[in-house]
Amino acid sequence: MSEYDVIVVGAGPAGLATAISTASYGLTPLILEKNVPGGNASEIPSFEQFPGYREGSTGSDLIEDMVRRSQRAEVEIKLFEGAVEIQPGSGEQVVTTDSGSYRSRTLVLATGRSHELLGIPGETELRGRGVSYCAVCDGMFFKDKRVVVVGCDRRAVEVVTYLAGLASEVTAVCPGRSHPALGKAAAERNTDDEAESAADDSSGSAAGRIHVVEQVELKEIRGSESVESVLVADRETGEETVIEADGVFFQLTDNPNSDIARSAGVKVDEEGYIVTDARGRTNIEGIYAVGDVTAGPLKMVVAALAQASAAAADIYQSLTGRQ
Repeated sequence: MSEYDVIVVGAGPAGLATAISTASYGLTPLILEKNVPGGNASEIPSFEQFPGYREGSTGSDLIEDMVRRSQRAEVEIKLFEGAVEIQPGSGEQVVTTDSGSYRSRTLVLATGRSHELLGIPGETELRGRGVSYCAVCDGMFFKDKRVVVVGCDRRAVEVVTYLAGLASEVTAVCPGRSHPALGKAAAERNTDDEAESAADDSSGSAAGRIHVVEQVELKEIRGSESVESVLVADRETGEETVIEADGVFFQLTDNPNSDIARSAGVKVDEEGYIVTDARGRTNIEGIYAVGDVTAGPLKMVVAALAQASAAAADIYQSLTGRQ
């Protein structure tokens, strides 16, 4: 059975950064990844919210750079070999995959989260070409354009309000009744915009208007090279309506990939996200978690990299006794 100082499960930004940092401390990390490197970060069309990174760079660019950096640091990466079981132990963690078992002194879970999919036409085909799951990451690409937000809970209200400051029109598509705060936000935004339009002696729809469509089912996302419109159907009558749009932002349930952690006794919160302290430590000694799978409030690459750095430093200190 192969032995390492650190096993990192997951090769998204958090996992890659953890491996690179621990290697820089002179430790021997192994990355286990069930698919290819990148995770959800690979879909980010540009890092508008990533300070210091090259202008116009994409999520794929970042992942390629991080993989090259991992290779220079001689980090071992096993692709298409996902972890299926964790066996915690005193000073030793055993990770089993479909291909074998690996032993390490510490374990870092960087398994990320998965977006809930509706399985409708256009959802997968136009992902990254107008279909987005991160308003903060992608919102600037839809400045003065028309967007649809799918979902009507409190999180969706925040996204709708945020996008209304960028887009010309935001339509909230609600499978059921909308959150009360959404109607209030729409009324306030539309009243303000009408006043601004009158003051400017402008005509047509005011920028940033919010529309709320309730009790409808999203049936299809349409477009050739990018999103052009969505098709919705009334849940009671079945009547179909086409809504013109340049982008679709999903605000449905995100599912943390934490099943393997829970099976090993790692503590998670009520939504399934792994609970950690400021250094990424879980309730089990020697097991850490970083990135989107954790209960941290900010699901962004910059936050994941910060978590990875903190965890790597603590791992080095715990294994060597040095700062």
